[in-house]
Amino acid sequence: MSLRLRLTLSLGSAFVLLWALAATWMLFDVRNQLMLSLDQRLAASARMVAGLLVQLPQPQLAEGGIARLSAEQLGIENGLACQVSSLRGEVLARSHAAPDSLLDAQRTGFHDQFIGDTAWRSFTLIQSGMRITTADRLDERGTLMRSVLLGAAVPVAVALLGSLIVLWIGIGNGLSPLRRIRDALAQRSADSVEPLHIERLPRELAPLVATQNQLFERIAQTFERERRLTDDAAHELRSPLTAIKTHLQVASMTEGDTAKRALAQAEIGTDRLHRILEQLLMLARVEGRVSFDDGLRCTATEVAQLAITDACQHAGPPIELEVADNLSRCFLAMPPALAVAALRNLLE
Repeated sequence: MSLRLRLTLSLGSAFVLLWALAATWMLFDVRNQLMLSLDQRLAASARMVAGLLVQLPQPQLAEGGIARLSAEQLGIENGLACQVSSLRGEVLARSHAAPDSLLDAQRTGFHDQFIGDTAWRSFTLIQSGMRITTADRLDERGTLMRSVLLGAAVPVAVALLGSLIVLWIGIGNGLSPLRRIRDALAQRSADSVEPLHIERLPRELAPLVATQNQLFERIAQTFERERRLTDDAAHELRSPLTAIKTHLQVASMTEGDTAKRALAQAEIGTDRLHRILEQLLMLARVEGRVSFDDGLRCTATEVAQLAITDACQHAGPPIELEVADNLSRCFLAMPPALAVAALRNLLE
């Protein structure tokens, strides 16, 4: 998974969660406010009907002895049901939108009721010796609520989608310095150790490029040391090999003491070549990853004796060792093999 996609998913998930919580809170509040507004409309309609009833002429009784009044006569909005009854329960007037069955007007205030299979929300007001009940259908409220919520949810969804798109583009632009670093590294040759020069880097990536350049510098120094080592090794090996070859040629062309001396000199050259190879191996161990820590501890006197023993195996003047009393019990803080090799090189 790419870093851009991972950041987009992480931040996008956080955005979606926050937007979802905010939208849920907002829609829940809108629903409550809408229900409160519809209830207030019922209450306001009931009070308005109570004020208008005294101004209306006596309505004509319809079938069943109940006067049917239009919404215009009662001054209420279409879609609202209205029922006027006496305190004894006699229905005096009803609007055309009222259900066929009577509305329950015994309880004042707001309450829900079922008439047949339809749920109604009603409000009952007692005034001037009459009960005025206004009601509307809950399914119509639900339809209105869904329309309002849909109208509020669509902009939120569009804004959320737009935020994710902007987030994707913004993260891509923010990661462009990394792409430039990648392209710069991809265009380099395998043996290139030149430092990177990338312009307009953000502060967070400047240490990364600086560390990369330091690595290139150390690699360049390593290449230079290897080149010098190769040159020095070739120079050091050329002399004993040439001497050995010369003495062997002399030995092959002569006899007697001359041939023996030539072979002896060839053997000396071989020993010198062997010592050079040992020193090269020791140098490789020092600069490589081979550990010298074998758990052994040696004093300075023991290291000196071992180095003198190795050096005396070759022709040369004898070496005498004089050690101060306070050094005979001092342990060296370095591997014995490395200390012996260093001292032997000095003696030779």
